[in-house]
Amino acid sequence: MKNYIWKSDFAQLITSFLEYKRLEGYKFEIQERRLQHFDHFHYHSGFQGTHLTKVLLDEFIYAEDEKPSTHYNKEVIKFSE
Repeated sequence: MKNYIWKSDFAQLITSFLEYKRLEGYKFEIQERRLQHFDHFHYHSGFQGTHLTKVLLDEFIYAEDEKPSTHYNKEVIKFSE
C-alpha cells in the first residue's frame, strides 16, 4: 500500500509510533503494512475512537477466511525488526 493515506482515529498515533521506531534505526516496513491494514479495517468497519476493544481486535485478527498463521501475524508486531 504505497502512498497510503491514514484515515482511522488511530492515524496520528500510528504514524508517530512508526516515526519513533525509524528514528531508533528500524526499517519497520512489514510492521507498517500490518498497521496500514489495521487502519484500513478500523476506518472502513465503522469503528470510532482510539480504544482497543475485544470486539474490534477479534474482528480484525480472527477473520474466518484466513489461516492461523495470518492470525498470529496480526496478533504480534515484532518491534525489534
